[in-house]
Amino acid sequence: MFIYHSGQICRVPYLGDYTLYGDSGVAFFFVLSGFVLAWSFSDETRMRVFYWRRLVRIWPALVVSVAFAYVALHQVWSVAHQDVFLAVSLLQAWHPNVLLTGNPVSWSLSAEAFFYLIFPFVIRPIIKAKPVVLAALAALLVGLDLGFRKWAFDYYLPHHNDTFHLLVVLRIPPYRALEFLLGIVVAAAMLRGWRPRIPMSVALLLVAADVYAIKWAMDQQLLGMFWWNQLMTPAFAVLIISAAGRDLAGKRSVFRSRSLVALGTWSYAFYLIHLTVMKWLEPHVKMVQGERWQNLVPLWTFLSVAVVLSWLCYRFIEHPADKWLRRIGPKNPRRPAVHAVRVPAPGPLPEPAAATPVAQGAAAGGQ
Repeated sequence: MFIYHSGQICRVPYLGDYTLYGDSGVAFFFVLSGFVLAWSFSDETRMRVFYWRRLVRIWPALVVSVAFAYVALHQVWSVAHQDVFLAVSLLQAWHPNVLLTGNPVSWSLSAEAFFYLIFPFVIRPIIKAKPVVLAALAALLVGLDLGFRKWAFDYYLPHHNDTFHLLVVLRIPPYRALEFLLGIVVAAAMLRGWRPRIPMSVALLLVAADVYAIKWAMDQQLLGMFWWNQLMTPAFAVLIISAAGRDLAGKRSVFRSRSLVALGTWSYAFYLIHLTVMKWLEPHVKMVQGERWQNLVPLWTFLSVAVVLSWLCYRFIEHPADKWLRRIGPKNPRRPAVHAVRVPAPGPLPEPAAATPVAQGAAAGGQ
């Protein structure tokens, strides 16, 4: 998403139109969100506890990011009040923001809120489904994603040709829930023992080839705009399957390095503030028209400031607020202690298996 938004402000050689496909990062996030929530699902978690944990996980940083955008971008209350309200009330995707007021990127959080709302009702039947049903459901979700895009752009938008209706089509939560549900289906299949051996290099090459193919098809006028989310989503699912399988196998991964784990921890705050930082600093940095290497300087400035502010947001707002609100919020009932009679074992028992990195990460970030 940083690359996508940076391409709207300043450009560097070789990236060019490829920055457009950074927009599909939201689709990746939605698939990953469904996967992680399904992977960490516990039947013992009460619905109200789940909802509270999800709310306190996303809302404090969201409110701070909206306030930061309002002040940093010199917004006027008489113009911005509706978008500010929609953002903090998690309703922005239902009435898209066309003025870049409030926090323009926070629409995805209102889509996530809808996903959280439906999750307790869909997770159990999907988890219990047979593999053949899961395969059919995955194909159906991808087909619906492609079909809705085709219908919207060929039949709906020609009669509603404005930015508002375009954003409605691109962001409406029930439609974007198809990506979230695909992540749940993939996790359910792996929880049932499905372990395809897909090397990470192959998965990454598939994503890169998908981007190149979309770019080529658009250059040849075989595809219109905004097809990348639908066409990239299956490749993203394969990438998540590969990464999860690698973790389950206990293989080394650069994604478990300390620096990348830290960046991942701050990534939510980074997403919320990165566009605000760009718009805030844009008048104060020197940029060159066209695709020029000199534009690496402002890009590095945007990136550095956004990373530092995202760390500050996580360290002093997001994480402390999450801990405190969880402490005072609803909790699952405690299970009564069971006093078992110790029986001597006939021989040495194997050591319990250590939790895999993907399971540990899902448990920490899921519910």
